[in-house]
Amino acid sequence: MSRAYETFFLQLSAAPVILAALGEVRRADRFVSSFILCVLMTVAVSALLPAEGAAGLVGPDKAHLLFQGATPLAELHALRDGTLRTVALEAVGPVISFPSLHCAVAYLVTAAFWPLKRLRWAALVLNAVMTVSAVTHGAHYACDCAAGLLTAAVSFHLAGRLRPWSERILAGQRGTAVLPAPAPAALLS
Repeated sequence: MSRAYETFFLQLSAAPVILAALGEVRRADRFVSSFILCVLMTVAVSALLPAEGAAGLVGPDKAHLLFQGATPLAELHALRDGTLRTVALEAVGPVISFPSLHCAVAYLVTAAFWPLKRLRWAALVLNAVMTVSAVTHGAHYACDCAAGLLTAAVSFHLAGRLRPWSERILAGQRGTAVLPAPAPAALLS
């Protein structure tokens, strides 16, 4: 399970590359856009509802036993009481416990690969294990995982409503206009 948990960065970086290589540029755009939205929502929620995760159960003297994903309790408590006002960008990740970004990425990768029959089930199995391992190896509570999955679902839905950014960039480089995406058939009837 720890190996599945550790695939976070690999999946995050490989998913848009694989999608683009398979000619699924719109899906790659949607994946990147939904990840950006998901991170923004996750940071906003975690700022409003800072959680110490399962590391709080074992206490600061044994938090080192939770090797991955454990919230640095001293920093979290300092953020809560206001004595720590800035956090280095590279240190933000472990502070975010609720919602789980691992679970969010698991959802986003699975959703992005779902239309691709050859990759669908591999993505589903790997990311189901990664979601469960967020509890067993990532020091998350189940509610952190559920919130991460919900945040990802909302961001994936919202990103589907945006015009792909690659179309806007390419249109600007060519000096042409991009026509809006056709309306769903349900709206036309």
